[in-house]
Amino acid sequence: DLSLRRCLEIHRHARSLEDKLAASYIRIEVLFSQKKIFEAIQSCLALLSSLGEPLAEKPASFQILAEWRKTKAMMKGLKPESLLSLPTMQCHIKRHTQRYLSLLVNMCFSVINDKILPMAILKMFQNALAFGNCDLTPFSIAGYGMLCTFLGSCDEAAKYGRLAIQLCEKMESNICIPSTYAIVYSTLHHLRSPLLEGIEPLLKAYRVGVANGEVQYAATSTAISVSMGFCCALPLKSYTEDVKNVCDQLKLLKQECTWSLVVPYWRAAVDLTGAGSGEDWTIARDVFDNLVAQDNIAQDGQIGLMWRNYHMVTYIVSYIFNNFDAASQKRKTMNERSKQGPKSTHFMVYFEMFFSGLLDFALYRKRRRWAELHRARAITKTFQRLVKEGAVNCMG
Repeated sequence: DLSLRRCLEIHRHARSLEDKLAASYIRIEVLFSQKKIFEAIQSCLALLSSLGEPLAEKPASFQILAEWRKTKAMMKGLKPESLLSLPTMQCHIKRHTQRYLSLLVNMCFSVINDKILPMAILKMFQNALAFGNCDLTPFSIAGYGMLCTFLGSCDEAAKYGRLAIQLCEKMESNICIPSTYAIVYSTLHHLRSPLLEGIEPLLKAYRVGVANGEVQYAATSTAISVSMGFCCALPLKSYTEDVKNVCDQLKLLKQECTWSLVVPYWRAAVDLTGAGSGEDWTIARDVFDNLVAQDNIAQDGQIGLMWRNYHMVTYIVSYIFNNFDAASQKRKTMNERSKQGPKSTHFMVYFEMFFSGLLDFALYRKRRRWAELHRARAITKTFQRLVKEGAVNCMG
């Protein structure tokens, strides 16, 4: 609240747009951290328009395809490795534009806005090709790699992820690390490498981000590491303690939005340890139930990833405890309230799909309904295809 008042004072006394830019960025970050996501996105779009980078609030599919073709045309004749040696971006306004675009990408991912998200990434990548490298060029390369998983190939996507990390290592500043690591290790690195290898880099991204002020992406990185630890089945007792510490840190940093993504894993870990009557379980249950109550009265579109996440974790834990009917109901609720899940190759997509298939097999054994068997077999075929394409984390 104090930050918002200070930003208002700066806006009141500013004599130019450039005087307002840093304060506006902080204001948008604060709104996002308080889960006022729509307001934050609207403010970001308005600032980008002022900076000469207008983006439609609801771009049509043909507009996205046009930007993709424009980007491919700009890349024609360039080898991906040439992205490591682009000239330095000199335009001060374009540097600010890149920063706001990266902020927009993170917010759109949180509400699963799959229209503005690719537009923002493509604009960032085009600016890097046209105007040169800045602190956020590695992030734009990683984002372009993520889009390649939709319209290109996973081999190409993984290559852009490696290039983004290489460019991070070449940069004099470490500003690029939190945002770039968050996107690379959640959507690209695991395509061709073991998932477990991503946890340590994400913890590094958290430490660097907290130290250099990139708190939003630092928080995102630690949230990704928590979900990754859950997928990799880290030792349960130490994992439970670590997730509780992460929740405490995110509260301290006032990152309410990211905290909402982590709380379900804390609740799940406490449930799985069997500490159903302990103090930790009571605290985790209360904050989780409060989270559900808040999002039950929220606008459907504003729930996005948070809604899917805690219902997904809940139905997986119900499955593990052989409570298949409860798991089925939770999955149904999740899909009814959030029809569009993440469509990229985020590692949680594979994890959720795997447990969904297991649940359908279990429900078929119990109910003998052919629809459930059909869904489970379809998921099995999907995993067989992924393994043939080289997805090492899907082999099991």
